[in-house]
Amino acid sequence: MRAEIKKQAKKLGIPLDVVADTYRELRAYERQARDWEWTIRRRVWEMYSYSPESNEFWRHGMHVRYARAFGEGDRTLIPRWDETADELAMEFPELAVDGDPAERLFEFIARRYEPLPTAEDTWKQAVDVCLERVAEWAVDAEPVPF
Repeated sequence: MRAEIKKQAKKLGIPLDVVADTYRELRAYERQARDWEWTIRRRVWEMYSYSPESNEFWRHGMHVRYARAFGEGDRTLIPRWDETADELAMEFPELAVDGDPAERLFEFIARRYEPLPTAEDTWKQAVDVCLERVAEWAVDAEPVPF
């Protein structure tokens, strides 16, 4: 994939290090955008996992263990859910903004985990972003009268 990106960048006249920097910026942005979600999912799973060894299953553990609750949309099938939501609302006040934190948390966890875009997709996006920037620079450039 990197060889393709290198060829494409060269063909477009964009230095590869600029594309690579843009790639890193995009990856960092994607991680930062998901940090809040990932943190809450980890905390919920830590409260329901049986051992620290199972903590790595935070992405899908609740959906596996409580498939019936999420399938039926019934949070009462999950033990201690209200207490868990209240505890997390203390840590993350945004969960309690619009009414019942237990309902908001359940709706949030019911949505499937969304992984980062693949590296390949991010490289392609980096090239596209670089092209947009080059186009903007070309439009913004004004000749300087001497």
